[in-house]
Amino acid sequence: MPIFLSFTNAQVSEAIIPQPKSISYGHGYIAPSDIRYVSIQEDAGESIKKLAEMYASVFGNKLEIKSHSNPKTFQDATIILAIKADIYHPEAYQLRISKGSISVTASQEVGLFYALQSLTQLIDFAGKNESTSELKIPYVVIDDEPEFAYRGMHLDVSRHFFPVQFIKEYIDYMARYKFNNFHWHLTDDQGWRIEIKKYPLLTQVGSKRKETLIGSYADMPQRYDGKEYGSYYSQDQIRDIVRYAQSKYIEIIPEIEMPGHSLAALAAYPEFGCTGGPYEVATSWGVFDNVFCSKDSTLGFVKDILSEVSDLFPGKYIHIGGDECPKTAWKACTACNDNMRKKGIKTYEELQSYFISQIDLFLSKKNKKIIGWDEILDGGLSPQSTVMSWRGMEGGAAAARQKHEAIMTPTSHCYFDYYQSPAKSEPLAIGGLTTLQKVYNFEPIPEQLKPEEKRYILGGQANLWTEYIETGEKAIYMAYPRAMALSEALWTPKSQKSYSDFVSRMRFHYQWFANRSYKLSTAYLDLSYRTRSSLADTNCWVIFEKPPLAGKILAEARYAGDYNQYYLTKDSFKLKESTTFKTWYQAEDNTLGKPLEIRFLKHLGCTAEVQMSEKPSPKYFLTNESSLINGIDAPENKYSGQEWMGWDGKDADLTFAWNTIQKISSIKIQNYHLPGAWIHQPQKITVFSKQGSDSFKPVKTVEMNKEISTGYKQISIDLDQPIETKDLRILISNHGKIESGQAGEGHGAWLFVGEIRID
Repeated sequence: MPIFLSFTNAQVSEAIIPQPKSISYGHGYIAPSDIRYVSIQEDAGESIKKLAEMYASVFGNKLEIKSHSNPKTFQDATIILAIKADIYHPEAYQLRISKGSISVTASQEVGLFYALQSLTQLIDFAGKNESTSELKIPYVVIDDEPEFAYRGMHLDVSRHFFPVQFIKEYIDYMARYKFNNFHWHLTDDQGWRIEIKKYPLLTQVGSKRKETLIGSYADMPQRYDGKEYGSYYSQDQIRDIVRYAQSKYIEIIPEIEMPGHSLAALAAYPEFGCTGGPYEVATSWGVFDNVFCSKDSTLGFVKDILSEVSDLFPGKYIHIGGDECPKTAWKACTACNDNMRKKGIKTYEELQSYFISQIDLFLSKKNKKIIGWDEILDGGLSPQSTVMSWRGMEGGAAAARQKHEAIMTPTSHCYFDYYQSPAKSEPLAIGGLTTLQKVYNFEPIPEQLKPEEKRYILGGQANLWTEYIETGEKAIYMAYPRAMALSEALWTPKSQKSYSDFVSRMRFHYQWFANRSYKLSTAYLDLSYRTRSSLADTNCWVIFEKPPLAGKILAEARYAGDYNQYYLTKDSFKLKESTTFKTWYQAEDNTLGKPLEIRFLKHLGCTAEVQMSEKPSPKYFLTNESSLINGIDAPENKYSGQEWMGWDGKDADLTFAWNTIQKISSIKIQNYHLPGAWIHQPQKITVFSKQGSDSFKPVKTVEMNKEISTGYKQISIDLDQPIETKDLRILISNHGKIESGQAGEGHGAWLFVGEIRID
């Protein structure tokens, strides 16, 4: 369990997240007992009265709510709520706490609600008067408004279902951190979770799967639990949740997936697929070839569904998916090909665009706007569509250039189903690594956009896909504290942001979650490192990056069988010979980060300089080029560490250089082969050498055996005879396009390379 310091009240009072645009503290405090009234204007509507009740409730005592025609009437012992037209931003608020009163003004009710969230946090973390033990709420002046209009959190309830009470709790936490859009992913291949009156089989059949995958999707062989799984939300439950979200000033955006990710719907109504079935609700994860047929009857079916969905959700958006739709079934489908001929559609990408545009036209008549994942750009955007950019930032940028609104949710920063720490003790996740600091540094607006294009970027959103998230406890563990970091990335001006300051404030919120029986990750205390070598130094160095908290690095190292434990006086560690050592961070309050174990095995490559003709994907290039030859093996779990590099559909073309001639006889290359995760072994590896100014000449080529098991591999290359050289080139040729019938077919394969040992 984390240990928390007993901070001073001045420090505690500054724990508001997200950080307000402007905040300053005065010299003094009020106590809850100082406040006896909540004052509202005489002509205030019901929603203002409900807000007044919320303000009264946070003080834990019964405050009298009074109406006034002149706010000065109740200046003392009063919370004064006022709507003022001269506050131009619709979500802005002003909060003033001074002797005897609290004044809150906003241009709209939502501003009063956000002021309440800041006030609530001030109370949550308030200190106590030493003589009376009563809370002391500091005098403060806050002027606040968000940087981005769209601030979203997503939850997938198809892969795993979450009960109504948890959905409300999820919304509560969103409101606390001033998110305003809840993207509710209600349908997918693994389950249909929303009652549709006209099509009862969607829930009778489509909400249930016969069993569920155990462990990782990439495991071979895959294992299943043999237990039926399923549930859904009735329309009455959905109306209740919608009302609840409205009370928290959150708009719910329902997602009904189409034309792909539709197996659950097809299992219930197979006539709307290309083959007529039979289909089965998916029991594992991934992308499936069976999708909605593009024929008119399917479009009618989908429109009927969306008609009921539109009636249930009063917000302006409906998300229609549009992602990961293989065209395999369409290519073999007579109805789809006839449709293309009749309508002059030339490509299957255009056929998908036609499908989406028909839905767009239908929903626009119901005063709804569609949102789709960035694949809806393929084949041309429909007129009113908003793009949700997940495959990086370029989809959103492309939409903005076409004067379409976009919401940024790239996997690199916003996928909270990814690991938040490389530690081996982290629970199973889908892959990737998205640290707290990376989320905090998220910038939704691409720099390459012109000023007039930037206004089309509405904001950002975190996505929580639940293939590996079975419970509410794990959902909160994966979402927070990263959601706090995202809230500040989307709300707070860049000039006001500081990661170290954020971490200091964030730590107080841990106890708040613990009081609600939720454990949050302490990955922010984990040490990260990079390695450095140079031609001028025969040693390799590990350089640690400390967390932004006062504390020290502890280390335990073993040389030649002897263990030594000590504090590192510097942030670097010289690797002069093979060794195994552990390091961990100890914060000033004695809280410990997870231990980082490093096993260093020195080889010739450790003092080389390496260059790459093609950089790895930023997603799997966490430090620098030297990590390929730093003597530290990449872990067998490819997601637990920064030593793996990944090339997306490209070769790894690497050149190594030394100051002096090296005698090289063997090369060992760490590799990963996980076809289920689109990761394939290379086609071949070619070793080149050169002498002086000569060009590189091939020394040896190794063709890969295609019949191999999955998982971690080490490819050994023994040269026929040792070579003496100062320059070495290794070309690791990518597998190429993934074959039909395999996960990710048609896409370029991922190539993963870990340590390259040169001896």
